[in-house]
Amino acid sequence: MKKHSLFLFVAALLFAVQVQAQEIFYRYEPGSLPARSRCWSNKGMDVSTDTRYVIQGVQSAYTKNTLTINPEDTWVKSPWTKLGSDSLTFKVRLQGGGASLRQIQIRFIPYDSLSTNSTKEGTPLAQTLTYTFSNPIVGMSSTFLRRVSFPIPNTLKNNTKPFKVMISFLGAGGTGSVYIDDIVISGIHWSNPVDDCLPYKPVIDTDGDGIADVDDAYPNDRYKAYNTFCPGPSWGTYMYEDLWPAKGDYDFNDLVLDFRYKIVTNSDNRVVFLHAYFTIRAVGATYQNALGLQFDKLNSNKIRSVKGAKNSNAKWTSFDANGTESGQEYANIIVYDNISKNIKNTGGFGVNVSKSFPSVVPDTTEIIIEFDPDPAPGRGIRWWELDFNPYLIVNQERGKEIHLPGYVPTTKAATKYFGQGDDDTDLSKAKYYKSKDNLPWGLELHEYIPHMQEYQEITKGYLRFFQWAQSNGTIYKNWYKDWKVNRDYLFLYTF
Repeated sequence: MKKHSLFLFVAALLFAVQVQAQEIFYRYEPGSLPARSRCWSNKGMDVSTDTRYVIQGVQSAYTKNTLTINPEDTWVKSPWTKLGSDSLTFKVRLQGGGASLRQIQIRFIPYDSLSTNSTKEGTPLAQTLTYTFSNPIVGMSSTFLRRVSFPIPNTLKNNTKPFKVMISFLGAGGTGSVYIDDIVISGIHWSNPVDDCLPYKPVIDTDGDGIADVDDAYPNDRYKAYNTFCPGPSWGTYMYEDLWPAKGDYDFNDLVLDFRYKIVTNSDNRVVFLHAYFTIRAVGATYQNALGLQFDKLNSNKIRSVKGAKNSNAKWTSFDANGTESGQEYANIIVYDNISKNIKNTGGFGVNVSKSFPSVVPDTTEIIIEFDPDPAPGRGIRWWELDFNPYLIVNQERGKEIHLPGYVPTTKAATKYFGQGDDDTDLSKAKYYKSKDNLPWGLELHEYIPHMQEYQEITKGYLRFFQWAQSNGTIYKNWYKDWKVNRDYLFLYTF
């Protein structure tokens, strides 16, 4: 839709959840920490602010218990993590002396969905990594700092299963503590803070397009991912008065068309298909009119094919191989080359404009427009870049186009009609299809509204229309709503 349209374009988009950066980082600092920090755990540890021992910032963790050689006594555990390909690092420092052994041991705990414990931790893998302090008997006067680094084991690199990294502190003799800070693990954080820190549920992406099946409208098609509907969950209404550039009877029922667009995009929100649905609700015209649809600023070579248009080989039509109209600056589609041939007349004048004759079931057409199904990353058209510009072609005269107010004519429009009769189009001022008092010849509503009976001016059925139009849409913006002050059903056609 046009960005400056009076009515709102209502659409819903779904976006895939993005995983965290390829690194788990934890620093023992006070204050506001991200929610996922809650998923770290420890046993036998405390936090110190003693500046003599703090490794980084204003506080660091330390072992508060007398250390033993049992790795289950004193430890820090990471959140569930999908391990990467790099390393595990942290900074450590000894405090106190008299020790015969100070050691750090790394183990990896697998997820066990059948476990009866609330953490669902399985038995640690037999594979361990060990760092031993070379001279633990030296006291705190040493105050040396170590940056310890372990490569992620080859068997666990880039693993699709979640693990916890368990950092255990072992020791014998003395009472010296081990300080630790700035823990960095190569991998993706996979604990859900709002689900008791259990692993995120498995992501199933059948077609491999990067969008989980649960969020993918087309889970088995990697070229499609999302549907966006315009004007939203309901249909909209187009109405035209075909006596332009004269005002005419101004009943806006020469063509009443219900419309809805389904825009199919890929995982990068690039358009791959557009399904345009048009329903001819009423025809109050003596002319043999046609309907065109221009995509403003979109070159026709962006479209691969057009299917479903209801054309009867009118002499004025010509098309390129992809189904778009030839000789146009922007992509144009002829939806109907003769609207009257697509809805049956049951007697009298017009179709569904007079209560004196039986009503006719409206005719629905689906136009399927295919774009590039696999544009290169960052290429292709985004759904919000589609500017729909529907217009009437009057009485088989190709150049006589009637557009919505403010919408540009196509390359094939005959400029000789501009400024004639009641029209005040001024190309130099980008003013299109309005009279001197801002009255239009086409209307677009983003909901279904009843249309006028034949020969009844729209101001009789919609009591605030004239004031709204004259104000250029600044007052009575809800003139079409089903309110008593807005409508007089005596002049409206209802089925």
